[in-house]
Amino acid sequence: MAFRLPWRPWEGGFADGTGKDARFNYPAGLVVDASGDVIVADAGNHRIRKVTPEGRVTTLAGSGVQGAQDGVGLAAQFNRPSQLIIDASGSIFVSEWHGHRIRRLDLDGTVTTIAGTGEQGFADGPVRQAKFNRPQGLALGLDGSIYVADSDNYRIRRIFGGMVTTVAGDGTRGFNDGSALKAKFGSLGGLIRMRDGDLIVADSDYDCIRRVSAAGQVTTIVGGGTYRKPRIGADEFDGFNESGYVDGDERTARFYVPLAMAVDSSEKNIYVCDSANDAIRQITFLR
Repeated sequence: MAFRLPWRPWEGGFADGTGKDARFNYPAGLVVDASGDVIVADAGNHRIRKVTPEGRVTTLAGSGVQGAQDGVGLAAQFNRPSQLIIDASGSIFVSEWHGHRIRRLDLDGTVTTIAGTGEQGFADGPVRQAKFNRPQGLALGLDGSIYVADSDNYRIRRIFGGMVTTVAGDGTRGFNDGSALKAKFGSLGGLIRMRDGDLIVADSDYDCIRRVSAAGQVTTIVGGGTYRKPRIGADEFDGFNESGYVDGDERTARFYVPLAMAVDSSEKNIYVCDSANDAIRQITFLR
């Protein structure tokens, strides 16, 4: 998915420190750990950073050099880290937008690659041979598996038992609900795993939020469903079709490039970064 980033009146940079003395460069994802620290995927700095409740910012991992080196702490390298999840042990999992890998950062600072060769493409199979194409959203499965919104492969993938498999999407960009492996997606953003095992994914191309049930069915729960065709020679999309900004029920609400998502503890409310509308939206399940 290609769309023009907004003009920014501030200057991105890198600095650890406290409060306004710290600097970030296109932070793309975050998660809160058991201590209340906010862990940030600082994409433009190719680092993983930590913000304490007091506002002190430190670097947990990443040298700042764009690369793929596993290692400990500042000796490791990342390639535009995107989104994060954290497991019960405190290990942090990182999707790499440009590195096409899934990485793990353990409590001792060790960074390891858990899936992906680093070559942009598609391949299921053993984790060291599997290929991704701009992975974004991550979710932990009930069994400890990791689900990946593999954005530009238009699929949801699963990492478990040393293997990568596809759980939804036929790999063709398009819009089609139905049986999981026959369904079609556009470029994908955020991903949530619900307590019943269902997956909720932001379909950024088609401006909608979709569900992959534990039974293997894909449905659209709210939003558009019509692809925004790009203008020839332009970086941004136009031709809104079913995209836009409308509050309402599942039939009338409209989004414009939904990306990251979060769910509250009751699972009655999902919060969506509606990126091209410059808004945070709330989806409330009434039944």
